[in-house]
Amino acid sequence: MIPIKMLDEGIQLCKENVDRLLYDAYILDKEGSHGHALALAILAMEEYAKKLILVASAISPDEAGEPLDKAFKSHNYKLEWACDRLIRALPDASQGKPLQEKVEELKGLLSELKLSCLYVDYDEEIGWIDPNRPNVKGGAQTQVRYTEELIKATEPWVSKAYWVWRDRTTE
Repeated sequence: MIPIKMLDEGIQLCKENVDRLLYDAYILDKEGSHGHALALAILAMEEYAKKLILVASAISPDEAGEPLDKAFKSHNYKLEWACDRLIRALPDASQGKPLQEKVEELKGLLSELKLSCLYVDYDEEIGWIDPNRPNVKGGAQTQVRYTEELIKATEPWVSKAYWVWRDRTTE
């Protein structure tokens, strides 16, 4: 369990890492490494979800145990958090499907994309999968934009909750 007094530092480190991952994704994409750029952009979304979980844990420490533990062990858990918040922030994203169904669909797609954009793989039907295949070109820009939209939509209430918590803990 992370001590309450250490959450502040973790929240700030997550923010810095999200910014760095998004910047690195931009640079890699600009240099033509589109697959790795897309994977980093997806990892940035996961890292932002970790920040959200840390803030939620600070606000409600009695309910933080399992979510906080999963935030450091499960990429899928963080991706689910991020997808849920993204779809809630962009109401048109659900395309008429139930929220949980759309979250699962998006989480699965991003998880699969992340892995296939990092590693060479082989599929019996399509053959070799190159992380830098032509069809991932442009994917990093889209993913960076979605992550930035997620941050823009959630950061006002996250910051407010965070500062209320900080004020309570520093009194």
